[in-house]
Amino acid sequence: MEFLTAHIKTILSTTFRLRNKMYSLRPRRTLKEAVRKVFLLTKRYSRDIKKLLILFLVQFCVILPFFYWNVPWSAYFKIRNRNANFDKLATEQNFLRVNEAKEYFKSLDPKSSLRWYDNVLYNHDNDLDMVVAIITMSRKKKQKDLGYLLQSTWKMDKIVKDQERTSIFTFVCNVDKDPSNFEEANYLRSYLPYVERFGGSRPYVADVPIPDTNLTFRNYVSKDKSYIKETIDYSFCLKVAKTRKSKYVLVLEDDAVARDDFLLILDHIFKYRFQHNINMPWAALKLYYPEKLSGYAYDLDRLIELCSTGIVGSTIFTFLCYLILGLFKTFKKFNTYLFFTIGFIFTVCSCCAIGRQNILEFRRFLPFTYQVLKPPKFGSVATLYHYSILDDLSNSMYHDAFKQKMKADFALANFIKNSKLPAYMIFPSLFRHIGHISSLPKPNEKAVEFI
Repeated sequence: MEFLTAHIKTILSTTFRLRNKMYSLRPRRTLKEAVRKVFLLTKRYSRDIKKLLILFLVQFCVILPFFYWNVPWSAYFKIRNRNANFDKLATEQNFLRVNEAKEYFKSLDPKSSLRWYDNVLYNHDNDLDMVVAIITMSRKKKQKDLGYLLQSTWKMDKIVKDQERTSIFTFVCNVDKDPSNFEEANYLRSYLPYVERFGGSRPYVADVPIPDTNLTFRNYVSKDKSYIKETIDYSFCLKVAKTRKSKYVLVLEDDAVARDDFLLILDHIFKYRFQHNINMPWAALKLYYPEKLSGYAYDLDRLIELCSTGIVGSTIFTFLCYLILGLFKTFKKFNTYLFFTIGFIFTVCSCCAIGRQNILEFRRFLPFTYQVLKPPKFGSVATLYHYSILDDLSNSMYHDAFKQKMKADFALANFIKNSKLPAYMIFPSLFRHIGHISSLPKPNEKAVEFI
């Protein structure tokens, strides 16, 4: 037995020695040989490489620049305008919109315009579909000609009347401390219903009492900081909107401009997304999300989205390569992996060059591609509320303004948290934010974000 064991050990050791000797005799690849092999492969597939280079050059140097050279949020726009004066450009675009708004109101008969809203209240006083409150106050003296309120009311009034939404009531909620000197709001009094926190109203609205006090919003004048006043003003406009019975109340800041199809999208969302709980109360439905935060970022969700787009694009790219090159009869895994990888790179680079904000614009062609998401804690540019929560929301915001010195959007977020009611956001946005210059004492936003 010992002899047999020793014999087996001898055979195994001899086998390992021969194996090691064979590996030692195998020539080792040097860097020079590796480079030579890459060169031969490149030479072998030189035609295909040239085709790919031409494809990339045509895509990134011809097609995409042609369509996106002057489109904000694209890489080409940044390259083209790296030394541009965005303040001047934003001012020029704002000036064009203001002129368009002025032309619209000049084309209206003031009496007929006010009669429209009188008829809305007469025919639907107790069953309005929506009340729209546009909160406004004047900017500084040097910033009086911005025309933000003019643009906001122009779009809203035009959309409602063009689509003959006779159950939507719009009014301007002027919270300026000196409403008589607010020229822009005074001009619009001839065309739209209005309510002034420190003045009159049309149609008449009684003084709104402040919760837990003997005061009203109109006779209460404080020296609070602007952020606190903003929250109190918001609470006041909610109280006024509540006096008109409706299903929903839409509260807009005066620099929120509606997109032409926003009512149609809302109709679709309520019909197909909220059909099971449309009558159940919810806290808020935000209709605006900042474009500057909508781009690609080092965020897990955004990276997954980009990779998913890359996979879809690379699949289409691979199929087209097989179709164009006629390789279906000679199917090879190597070709598939190669085309898929190149297609993935091609798609991802194209998305980054175009910009996520511009890719999202394609969603606007089909209402069912809009998303209903969880809202962010910040922002109150354009928010829709369920009628049933208005009193609780208004009281909550008022108390948060005094007790915790909260801004309006944070007071809203606090109410959503405490009420435990669901809140939503529609994405992409149904409104544009044009307010480069704020009415609050804070630094102005970057002009490039409002091009």
